[in-house]
Amino acid sequence: MKKMIARATRLIRSGQRLVHEAAIRLGLAGYRAPFIEVTGDWDDGYAVGEHDHYGSLCERPRYAVLYGYLGARDRPVSILDVGCGVGLFRRGLPDERVDRFVGIDPASVAVLEARKQAWARSEFHIGAVPDPGLGKFDVIVLNEVMYYSADVDDLLRRCDAVLNNNGWVLSSVTRHTGDFVLHRKLDEHFTPLDAVVMTSRTAYAKWRLALHAKRVTAAATVKTVFCAMCSALSGEPPTTLVVLGL
Repeated sequence: MKKMIARATRLIRSGQRLVHEAAIRLGLAGYRAPFIEVTGDWDDGYAVGEHDHYGSLCERPRYAVLYGYLGARDRPVSILDVGCGVGLFRRGLPDERVDRFVGIDPASVAVLEARKQAWARSEFHIGAVPDPGLGKFDVIVLNEVMYYSADVDDLLRRCDAVLNNNGWVLSSVTRHTGDFVLHRKLDEHFTPLDAVVMTSRTAYAKWRLALHAKRVTAAATVKTVFCAMCSALSGEPPTTLVVLGL
């Protein structure tokens, strides 16, 4: 009897989610970030282990996909992990893949725990959004963080501002009502390269993991091609491009 009730409850919730999602697609309802928390909530949650599930067994395949994308880079890279928590992404990342690793998180409890690990070429700071003062990066990781943002477009613009011209964005978003809105926003701000959908049969959860690249402007493309030609001919970039700041 309990199993039947539990199944019926899941079906009802699933139906409600489908109706809500259809309303969002038709423009009859707007997307609302489902898990917005204030800094104090994050600190309290990490202090009592509320967010430990992000490092659970059923979550590990997600990290394998993100590491797989990262492995396609042919040299060590600089990485910005937005919403790094206690450093779970850095924990499984081979040191030889890291040129520089910066993690930011609004929870001081999590940042202090990450700093204790003393990983090579890694630093962790308290913060919710990318700070230009941290420099530029080859890769930005948005691992289960976008749906906590009250302004996703602002978050993605800030990410774009600190991403190198050949940079990548790795993202993971757990399945929830209206999540396609987040995927669309990623596609609007960056160039989509690949995406994978994963399902856990034990946790009854689904995730979409994606790889995006920085959108290169026409000027940047001209610069890249022209500098490559000049370098091949003389080994030096042309003076005009240096003066123009291209």
